[in-house]
Amino acid sequence: MMNQAAEAYWNAYWKNQPKPESVSAWQFGDDPDTLAKLVVDGIKTATCSGHIFYELENEPLPTTEDYNIILNNDDKPQQSRRQ
Repeated sequence: MMNQAAEAYWNAYWKNQPKPESVSAWQFGDDPDTLAKLVVDGIKTATCSGHIFYELENEPLPTTEDYNIILNNDDKPQQSRRQ
């Protein structure tokens, strides 16, 4: 599920192209601003979660077809370099 800011960002990012269907928006870690900046700067290129947590929360496992919007500490999308 996405908040309004993430949904607006997603729609603007793909404005004249077909949008992929699999997208989620989230923040991670105890310092979301720093981690989001590392993602945008290309320093942080991967993350992981324990398999058991997907089972416990009845969530599907991530795939290479998924898109993610990384949110900062204020739940706002961290801007990509593409825009």
